[in-house]
Amino acid sequence: MRLSAVQCCRGFLASALAVLFVFPPTLFADTHLVTPADMQRELLAASQRREHNQKVVQELLSSDVGQKALQSVHVDQVQVTRAVSNLSDAELARLAERAKQAQSDFAAGALSKEALLIVAIAVVVVIVIVVAKT
Repeated sequence: MRLSAVQCCRGFLASALAVLFVFPPTLFADTHLVTPADMQRELLAASQRREHNQKVVQELLSSDVGQKALQSVHVDQVQVTRAVSNLSDAELARLAERAKQAQSDFAAGALSKEALLIVAIAVVVVIVIVVAKT
């Protein structure tokens, strides 16, 4: 019995597919797109950024102006401290940037104590609203 061209092609295609499925593609990969060391460094950097942002917000909230802001909106500092740790990285970064800007403006004399108090109240309100949504 003679093999036709179609049967030869089918046999070749079946053999090629069998080889492809037998050997996993990761076997042929030499390098990863992201090395474990790069991933570890990025995770460490993200963790340090988050800690720094939490520290900036906590410094504003623990200052005299921050304490007045907490009292004016009748919010417990422990509740707000817990809420800060529940914020997402993006929300925390935005609030930390606002807190840094307000403190630097106050130190430069661009803000009065009342304006800084308003900013601190806004930060507290944003924290409470964001945490209340979750």
